[in-house]
Amino acid sequence: MLTVKQLIELNHQMRSELLLAWQFHKSGPDDGKYMPLLHFALQATKKHEAMELLIQHNLGQEAGMMLRSMFEAMVNAIWIAQDLENRLKRFHAYQFFSAQKYQKLGQKLHGVSQTEESAAEEEAEKSLRQKAEEEGWRDLPNWNFKSGVYWSGKSLYDMAVEIGMEKGYNTVYRIYSEVVHVGLASGSEYFSQSDDGVTTIRRETVLPHGELCLRQGYYFMLLIFSALEECVGINLGKVLDKYQALLPKVMETDA
Repeated sequence: MLTVKQLIELNHQMRSELLLAWQFHKSGPDDGKYMPLLHFALQATKKHEAMELLIQHNLGQEAGMMLRSMFEAMVNAIWIAQDLENRLKRFHAYQFFSAQKYQKLGQKLHGVSQTEESAAEEEAEKSLRQKAEEEGWRDLPNWNFKSGVYWSGKSLYDMAVEIGMEKGYNTVYRIYSEVVHVGLASGSEYFSQSDDGVTTIRRETVLPHGELCLRQGYYFMLLIFSALEECVGINLGKVLDKYQALLPKVMETDA
């Protein structure tokens, strides 16, 4: 079984090699089309690095917050990949819908001023409108976007179930949602009470959150970048194969 130090080193090494291989990918005319997948992969990478730094400072629960974000990015990336063309189009269409919503919110907050900032926002919306017309997003009647509803039209749980990650949702996502929202249950690990009623506050948690995050984070990175490679093709195959072969060792525990 790998130690925490070994897991940190292996996660760091994998992320570095994936980013190095990605760096040498030459952008093509279709890369803009795949921007949602690139976005989710990049966000996962940033959260993965933040998770590593937090674990090095014995902040395991806080690392779990980063893992939760990685899970969300992974679910989105794989869900898109399962019906690539339609779901990419839906995501881009939602960008148009969302831009309109926030442009109106900006007007309410700042007034319809003629500042450079508002002019830039108007120009950005104009450009997005033009692109929407070209792609036909505005003319498709079945998007049915609504404020407060996820871009997919489904809950994250439903998306996770569709890609076979219901267990991950009910463990990783739910556990660290409690931490994100500062739930009382997430704080119970920091307190203990003696028989005579004295309460002790600990800085470190009882459960090995760091180990869990490093193992699951490794797995999520493989899943996200495998989806990216399958859909976009950015020459990550050799790196993915190398670290996929090490996955059983990474996931090995005493239990």
